[in-house]
Amino acid sequence: MLSRLARIAPTVIGAVALAASPASAHSGHTTTLALSTASTSAYPDLTLGFVFGPHEAADVGIEFEEGWNLAPSPSPNDGETIGSVAVTAAWTLTLCATATQNFTLSFEDDMTGAPASAVAHWRMTGTFTSTDLWVVDNGAGGYSLTIPWVSSQTCTSQPSNSAFTMTLDDATASGGRVLQNPSSSGCYSVTVTAVDTASTSHSGSASAAIGTGSC
Repeated sequence: MLSRLARIAPTVIGAVALAASPASAHSGHTTTLALSTASTSAYPDLTLGFVFGPHEAADVGIEFEEGWNLAPSPSPNDGETIGSVAVTAAWTLTLCATATQNFTLSFEDDMTGAPASAVAHWRMTGTFTSTDLWVVDNGAGGYSLTIPWVSSQTCTSQPSNSAFTMTLDDATASGGRVLQNPSSSGCYSVTVTAVDTASTSHSGSASAAIGTGSC
């Protein structure tokens, strides 16, 4: 989850069908999902984006539905880079001016402090701050990814283009893997849900056609 993070922006690279936001959440939040390969059981580069808009986020969670594998073998080595995160927001460090901060995602062996059912520990490291991400088995065949954020890092007033983009590499330098496509053909979704500081939920989903033409 993300604490007071101002939003999630998308970078699209590939054919992916977009699904509408759930009725229980505010609509109008663009969610994008792109894979370098849509073959079943393949290990893709992934790009996931979410445009949050003029809302200050308190929490952000990402749900990979049943079929995706966020704990494939072999695992990366401790400390290896597995991807990146870019966050566009109005930051306190920029005196509330809009800027994009870039972070490196790394794989960590240390599971100290892991929540229940956690299967992997990632770390997001930027110029001014870093935070732990936990990949959790959600008990329904899928995975939840929580992104904690430092509440003092963003400003109350956020720009309309505040956004978040996460990329995952298909393999690390040692050959380690962090994401595997579903083994059966079909449409598989990833859902981003952000709760703002007014306790309003903002959610959107995007689907990838795995082993099939389109969703």
